[in-house]
Amino acid sequence: MKLRKETAMNIDHLINLLKSRRSIRAYKPDPIPDEFIQKIIEAARWAPSGGNSQPWEFIIIKKKESKDRIVDLFVESTKPVRQAEMTREKN
Repeated sequence: MKLRKETAMNIDHLINLLKSRRSIRAYKPDPIPDEFIQKIIEAARWAPSGGNSQPWEFIIIKKKESKDRIVDLFVESTKPVRQAEMTREKN
């Protein structure tokens, strides 16, 4: 299958973007401007979904106490999985 030149360039750009991505595990405490949040939600709304069902529900949490509580609940709920992973034999 032969791709049109502009399609091939878009794919190359996408591959370069994917290869250069990085995980962020520490964040600045600066608040995210509301207009950025709106743009992020707009991008997420356009994400593919099965059967184009778009079952998205977005919750914006700005209070630090609420975010900290969610982190605590997540860490607590994943402890059994982390403990099970620790028993895995090393290859």
